[in-house]
Amino acid sequence: MFDSFVIGTKATNSTTRRTPREALRGDLPLRRVHPIRAAHRPTCRARSQTRQPLLRTRTTCEPVARQLPQRRNAGSGDGEEEVTRSFGNIYRGTRQRLDRDMSLILSDNVANSKPIPDIDYGVLKQRIIELLNRPQIAKLVHRYFNPGPNEPFAGNLFHSLGENLPFRFSRDDLLSLNLLDEPVTARQVEIVTSGKFDRFLHQLDPACDITMLEGDLYASAIALWDALDKVSQFGPTRVSKLLARKRPNLLPIRDSVVNRVLGIEGYSWWRPLVQVMRDGSTSDTLTAMTPDSPHGRPSSLRVLDVAIWMHGTNSKAAREVRREFCIT
Repeated sequence: MFDSFVIGTKATNSTTRRTPREALRGDLPLRRVHPIRAAHRPTCRARSQTRQPLLRTRTTCEPVARQLPQRRNAGSGDGEEEVTRSFGNIYRGTRQRLDRDMSLILSDNVANSKPIPDIDYGVLKQRIIELLNRPQIAKLVHRYFNPGPNEPFAGNLFHSLGENLPFRFSRDDLLSLNLLDEPVTARQVEIVTSGKFDRFLHQLDPACDITMLEGDLYASAIALWDALDKVSQFGPTRVSKLLARKRPNLLPIRDSVVNRVLGIEGYSWWRPLVQVMRDGSTSDTLTAMTPDSPHGRPSSLRVLDVAIWMHGTNSKAAREVRREFCIT
């Protein structure tokens, strides 16, 4: 047992401190403290000297709000001007960060990315034909575009939701991604709808379809893809679905289900898919499978995507429809 003490601020073998009330009374009562703990415990004055200031810079609204009362109490005079000036600095800083992010996204070094090999055309065509020839696959597609009252399928609302302007990315475009289970953040909405990606859309004629995806048109599509893929945490799945909404006849959707069903993980598939869609038999099969929809007739690429998704997804709603049609 340790019986050493400290009286006042002089240490013998001990470790006791006076409370402020005891100091005012002039008392020196002894409070027993473990000496090892006391040796590592700084005094109140030392703690106040080593404590770091909480507000070094005004980078968010909260520190500014904390500092404004101190400025007014110190006799700064015009508090309203200080509020306006402080929050104006915050706004300008936010815009500067957005412009910096956009300059990185749109920089020329996106073209220096490592090329991805194309999947073999023959392999891709065989897998797509086998999928489209499966029994009941047309019924699955029809059910997706004409869902029951309690079924969560998006149908063709993904393309017709809100305003789908041909040469501008809007908030409705980002909202539509939620219909395909791809939520976006406020920061992503701010960047994509800033107007700096719209110039790429002017290089992609809305009248073009995937059979025309070559040469300059292909290069423009790749440039738009690379630029959007540079948006923080946007990812290739959201990029493909956003481009499929803006150019439904030209650019296909690609997600984990498409990768798994068609076996294209780690491969590029636009150029081989162009050749598949130029094949008359594949195009005719997709056209015959295309159903009418309350939100308009879907494109052939969208029908292909829905056939892949309804066949391969683990979604509960899709599994129940497959069970209804006795599809394993």
